[in-house]
Order: sequence, then structure tokens, then C-alpha cells
Amino acid sequence: MLGKTKILLIGLLILVLFAGVIGCTQKPETVEEVSKPAEEVVEAEVPVSKKIAYIAQSAFANDFTLVEYYGVVDSIEAAGYEAVIYNPDFDGAAQIDMVEDAIARGDLAGIIIHPIDSVLIVNAIEKANAAGIPVVNIVAGSEGGDVLVNVRSNEEAEGTNACSVVAAGLKERYGEVKGKILEVHGGLQDDVAKGRSKGFTDCMAEYPGVTIVTTEATGWSLTLAESGTRDALTANPDVDALYSHADYFNDAIEAGLVAANMLHPRPDEQHIIWTSIDGAPHAFERIRNGIMDQTSALPNYSFGEWAVKFLVDFIENGNRPVVGTEYIEEGAAWSPAWVEAGSSGPVMVISPFNVTIDTVDSDVLWGNKTWVRPE
Repeated sequence: MLGKTKILLIGLLILVLFAGVIGCTQKPETVEEVSKPAEEVVEAEVPVSKKIAYIAQSAFANDFTLVEYYGVVDSIEAAGYEAVIYNPDFDGAAQIDMVEDAIARGDLAGIIIHPIDSVLIVNAIEKANAAGIPVVNIVAGSEGGDVLVNVRSNEEAEGTNACSVVAAGLKERYGEVKGKILEVHGGLQDDVAKGRSKGFTDCMAEYPGVTIVTTEATGWSLTLAESGTRDALTANPDVDALYSHADYFNDAIEAGLVAANMLHPRPDEQHIIWTSIDGAPHAFERIRNGIMDQTSALPNYSFGEWAVKFLVDFIENGNRPVVGTEYIEEGAAWSPAWVEAGSSGPVMVISPFNVTIDTVDSDVLWGNKTWVRPE
């Protein structure tokens, strides 16, 4: 009996142990996993620099350069950028150093340059190209480098404007276009002076009775303009007309005329027909007073507006000026304008405004407005 009881207990114990093993090996309840959404990968935007360097020819030398300064700087600020200003004051070597300094900053979105020497500036522009900084030339161009656009006047038309006034004055005086003309160059290292000379001399080549003598104010030097005018007039007392490459020279040229005792306002028979370029206020006063006869007014505030417009459109949208595009705005001093191919990139060519006694009071001209040099 006892033996049977032991066997029963052992059997029960084995059964309990087996049940425990079965319980331990059962799978736990399945827990549904909640999958997490993949984190969105956001590419960090590269911040666009908000600084544009303006490397002038000479920012405050005269009314012309002052208005150009405002056209560039006002437009940079209106576009939401900060202007970084460099003023080499007609020093070509200093301008190159300034371009290199601007590149070395490492924080520029673009550079606007008024080249002083169209050849020397090329190396500096190429350094900006290598640094990936877009460059716009204004008023004058460069003979190389990759430039987004050159915004400039039609210099040959400026010369032709002067030629037409001189020719008409000579014909009125002599019954035909003949006589002697003094041309005061601005410095032929500058392609602006080259264009102004070409437009004038090509036009005058149609009149074989005309003789042109020249004096060169290298580097747009006022001292050379005055002494050169005085010496040329002393050597050529039979000069009938004078063509200057810039109103910037007006005071110096007038001093030369006075020194040679040859300053005679219209309608004096000894009046020297005097033509020029820029459209400065003092040129307008000389035209009104009969001392000068003509100047080609450049829309130099608009030079800055267009330069910044093209540059910002490229920086923000990647757009480049398209050769063949024409721009017309009724009543604007710069209109018409067009884009043509150039040696260093597209060129926006702006038309000069021919200022004579008949048009000198036009309210579209910057020379009839007041401009104050910044503090």
C-alpha cells in the first residue's frame, strides 16, 4: 500500500514539473510595434551674402562721379544689400589693390567696378572670376575677364553729337565745314576716351577742310588739361572749335582759354565753339551763358540702377543679360538701350542725351538736380 502511494506521489510530482516546463516555454503575448516616421532630412540653405562692393573710379571727384556713386549705392541699398565702397581716386594701381582686398574679404555677393585702366583691371577681374564672385563693369569696360555685363554709354555717339554741333557752327561761320579744332583727350588708356575720340574723328573725317590738333590729359588730369589747352591754343591761335572728353575738365579748359585770351561768349565772332561730354550743372550754365555750345549728358544715376538690377537678378535668380534685348522707356534720359556682345561679356549700351541751348533745361537731366556729397 505504501509502495503504491509513493508511486502515485512521484507521478504527481513529475506531472507538476512537466506543466511548469510547458508554462515557461510558452511565447509571451505579442506586442504590436508602433513604427516611427522617418525623420525628414532638410538640407541647410547656404546663406546668400548681402554685401556688394562698389569700386569707383573716383567717388567724389566731381558732380559726375558723385551722381554715379548715388546711382550705385542707392540701388544696392534699395535691393536689400549693403554697399562696401572703395575709392581709388583715379589711381589705376590702387584700384587693382582694392579689387583684391574686396575679394579677400570672403563675404561679397558681387562687385561693381568703374575701371580706370581697361587693360590693367583684367587680372583683378580674373581673380574675382576664380573666387566665384560675379563682376559688373560700369561706365568703362575691360579688355578681358568674364564680366556679367558692362553698363556703359554709347561713347561713339557722344563724339558724333559733338561733331554735329561743331560742323553746324563751322558751316554757319564759313559757309562750309572747315577750320581747326582742338580735341582734349581724357587719356587713351581708358576705352571711354578711345570711343569718344573715335566717334568724333570718324564723323569729322567726312569734312576734308577740317584739321584736328590734340592734347592729352593722361589719367584725366586737371593739371594736364589746363596746361595742355593753354599750350595748344598758344601754338594754334587760329583754333575755331574745341572738343573736350569730359565736363570734368571745364574749369581747367576755361582757365586755358582765359590765359590765351580766347574766351569769347556767343554771339561774339571770335567765339570758340566748345563741345563736351557728361552733362554737369556747370556745363549747363556755360551753355546758357554762351561760353559752351553742347555737351552729351550721360544718365549716370541710371548706370548704377542698371548695374545693380542685373547683378541682383543674377545673384538671386541666376539670370544673365541676353544679347539682342532692347529697353525703351518714354521720357527716360537713358532710353533707348540695348544689350550687345562685347569682348569681356554682354554690354548694355545706353544712349547719351544731346544737350544744346534748345534742350539744356530738360528736367530729365541729372545736371538740373541738386546732389550733395555724403558726410
